[in-house]
Amino acid sequence: MKTKIRQLTASNVYAIKTITGEPAYHFEVTDIGATYATFVGTPADVLASVQAAMDDYDAMGMAKGHPRSSLVAVRNKLRDAAANEHWAVPALGEDIKVTAYVSVLP
Repeated sequence: MKTKIRQLTASNVYAIKTITGEPAYHFEVTDIGATYATFVGTPADVLASVQAAMDDYDAMGMAKGHPRSSLVAVRNKLRDAAANEHWAVPALGEDIKVTAYVSVLP
């Protein structure tokens, strides 16, 4: 299962690219473009990884600035989708739009 987040800013995408290179956050990004990113896992899985990265930046005294500040919108979109996880597992080839910004892909 994959989670696709849409309507990201250039700063959001850059922050995702920055933390994707950090092995501690267990990100697997399968596709990334100018305004979207697709991760392996459910919205809740990806949310946990994004929140872990944000918490680590906070602990290092880097709560302001890039990439931490650019992850807030990503986290919020994932939080809304994770709260909405009453959807079923997508059928073969079927994408499920969980929120206006997040879809779950088979």
